[in-house]
Amino acid sequence: MVDASWFEDLPEDFEESVRIDRDERDHRERAINSYHVTADSQRFIRDFVDRTLGQADDMRTGSNYWLYGYYGSGKSHLLTVLDGLLDSDWLDGRYDDVWDDLTQVAEDDDVDQLRNHWRTIHDEYYVIPVSINALAK
Repeated sequence: MVDASWFEDLPEDFEESVRIDRDERDHRERAINSYHVTADSQRFIRDFVDRTLGQADDMRTGSNYWLYGYYGSGKSHLLTVLDGLLDSDWLDGRYDDVWDDLTQVAEDDDVDQLRNHWRTIHDEYYVIPVSINALAK
């Protein structure tokens, strides 16, 4: 049974999940600053970069993903972070600062290799991500 007193100490601006459909200027920055990079998210980002650069080793065609997980497991948060990491215009002149904010709490030391790999996208392409909310209303 839920007791309303459990939630009395939550701040007024508490959000139960990341909303990628809001038009907020700093939503990417907030998402990146609050994201906890895990080994799984590092693998996802590395694979995404590999596919974008055409460097994937497997036989799968295309770059489609099926991102799944339990409610509250961080799917939208990861996609918001990825949106920020890919937007060349938003990142202009602040690549290192954004990456440092993202990896301030990382699970291992492979993040430096991932940083260099990620930067390759922006060295080769000017990226304009397009976010689509596929949820039915």
